[in-house]
Amino acid sequence: MGIARRTEREAGSWTISGAPLTSGDDWQEWPAKHKGTDEQARARIVSFRPGTPTHARAAAHRKMQREYTLLASLRHESIVAPRDLVQDDDGNTVLVYPETPGYEPLDLALATRTLTAEQALTVLTRVSEALAYAHRNHVAHRGLGPSSVLIHTERLDAGRVEVRLVDWSWAG
Repeated sequence: MGIARRTEREAGSWTISGAPLTSGDDWQEWPAKHKGTDEQARARIVSFRPGTPTHARAAAHRKMQREYTLLASLRHESIVAPRDLVQDDDGNTVLVYPETPGYEPLDLALATRTLTAEQALTVLTRVSEALAYAHRNHVAHRGLGPSSVLIHTERLDAGRVEVRLVDWSWAG
């Protein structure tokens, strides 16, 4: 009998399964599905090395709780705010974000296409408007870069520009 890797875990009203979608230095995002509505989402889980002290886990939880509190109150079409803050069955804090189908990071989108001057100006304007709204609400994006600006590629190819800001990296 071998050891089987767990493919599913529970986090509040969400089921997290599959393989990580993306990751950073100390976090991973996984596909998630709401148990009651079947809504698809992304679950961001902070990774801890075995033996991480309790105070370090608590500090990470407080940071994620602050990010959730700050971002969940924002209502702007270009800001992707978290849907839920839960704990998984291993006790890890999990931020749940809605899916953004059709969107991909700006840096990846621009690897295969070129923006017109008007499209580039629209991207900058929409990002600036979203940031101005966040700043008016005392929220700063601490990790803004091309990978945290998503653009809807199908609509872009049709001449329309739609952007979303994600990965607020412990918003403050």
